[in-house]
Amino acid sequence: MLGGNKNPETQFPTHDVQADGAGTAISPRPSGLVAKPSLLEAVGKEALDSQDLKVISERALDYLSRYFHVDTIMFLVKRLDKLDVLVVRGANADSLLGSEYPIEGSMASLLEAVDGPTLNVPDLSFDAALGFKDKLTGRLVERGAVSLLMTAVGQSGLLALAASRLNAFTKMDEAAIEGVAFQLGYVAETIRQSSFLKQSADEFNKLLNSINQVNAGENLAETLRSTLASAVELTGANSGSFLLFDETKEVLSLEAAVGLPESAIAVEVKLGEGIAGWVAAHRKPVMIKDLDEDAAAQSGLGPDQAAVALALPVLLGDKLVGVLNLGSTRAGYTFTTAALNQVVKLLGQTGAAIVAGQAGEAWQSLYVDTVKALAQVIESRDPFSPGHAVDVSGHAGDLARAMRLSEDNIHTIELAGLLHDIGTAAITDNLFRQERPLNSVERLLIRSHPRLGAKALSEITRLHGVLPIILHHHENFDGSGYAEGLKGDEIPLGARILAVAEAYCAMTAERPYRPAKTSAEAIDELRRGAGTQFDSQIVYVFCNLVEKELRL
Repeated sequence: MLGGNKNPETQFPTHDVQADGAGTAISPRPSGLVAKPSLLEAVGKEALDSQDLKVISERALDYLSRYFHVDTIMFLVKRLDKLDVLVVRGANADSLLGSEYPIEGSMASLLEAVDGPTLNVPDLSFDAALGFKDKLTGRLVERGAVSLLMTAVGQSGLLALAASRLNAFTKMDEAAIEGVAFQLGYVAETIRQSSFLKQSADEFNKLLNSINQVNAGENLAETLRSTLASAVELTGANSGSFLLFDETKEVLSLEAAVGLPESAIAVEVKLGEGIAGWVAAHRKPVMIKDLDEDAAAQSGLGPDQAAVALALPVLLGDKLVGVLNLGSTRAGYTFTTAALNQVVKLLGQTGAAIVAGQAGEAWQSLYVDTVKALAQVIESRDPFSPGHAVDVSGHAGDLARAMRLSEDNIHTIELAGLLHDIGTAAITDNLFRQERPLNSVERLLIRSHPRLGAKALSEITRLHGVLPIILHHHENFDGSGYAEGLKGDEIPLGARILAVAEAYCAMTAERPYRPAKTSAEAIDELRRGAGTQFDSQIVYVFCNLVEKELRL
């Protein structure tokens, strides 16, 4: 049957062996079990921090094995259109580990259902298994299973329990396994989204490195040649050119070329002139097949160098940076969508680097704007806190100034304010769309965001100064906070400042489950928390600062 109650904090029921006229039903769990730790507590902080799904899944199945005495327990992880047995416990472990199953029949129904139902099948026979139209059920029956309990782990996979001596899994069993699947699903989704967060951070790091290289006076032509060579390699083109736009003269001049004769290097194109000029004037890409000699020359490609040409505008926002031309001598050649997406991303980074290099010291403003854009992407996942990062950054910066910190320290604290919640991008959206206070399991997952954020940004050299602030901005002055339980002056000063600023912003923002506090009410709360949650000296300075602003 499909159904059951989802409750992440469900306690495993206590069952004893029972007998009736039909025979003996063997309990899947030991009797006398009254209380248990949650799955996340049993898995342990070290394993959770590792973000190794296999290790976490192994501990999750060991946890289940203590309470369900069945023949087989397995976790199948979704990979494209298949489910792989990632971890398995029981008598058939060796033969099942690593096996793959198409997502079909009952397994597909479980993964596709919005409410995450559970499949509970008593008196399982081979004929009954055929009705579920999935290969896994049949394989378990072949190995002696007479009862099956299967539930979705979010969209990440399935948990399956099979027993050969159990008449039926109960409703309480359903609730228990759904609670475990609920928690494991959050963890699996966090791991998946952490990889996307890391990828975004890596791309951000590449952008900063490009900006730094150009700003440091590295050869601009070399930067353009490198970009062009990468674009040619990504698309499989035979030739290419990069025309840089000169705002003063309103012309495009060819600055880098690949696979072209020396005569092509002198190309200069006016806005609206030829293919490249049209692309620059209209800010739109163009692909032309069967180029003649004149068209090839106008595109920034040499004669007889291309049968197919693609011209792409290089833009940073509304600013025209230049035009990239790519050509292929193969008739009928097509530039693939996947390759073009990679080239467009590459051009975005190059455009930012070029503009930053041309602007000299103005690159710092671009850098901060880029950080703000990243923060906005993060908080767009939480519909209840628009502008939160910018507000926290502003209050933290003002507080740091009032404490007469150095400009470098103020700048670092402001950046930390913008990025302090970046780790939440690795946590499933569902947690941020709850119109109620979070339960204990959800709070435990949320508490992982400082560590996830610091880890994601750890390889960006320019942001190393913000990492301790991000990691420790939820520490409490008395040592009762997280992520490491630091107290007093052990907590970095920037983190103590950010903690006060963020608490004020959070209290004065409205939430679906509570109204916003007034500034006066928030100040009273901060003062009550001075010495326990917050640094008393910082609270004193901040409250005076806010009260002064309110009087103006």
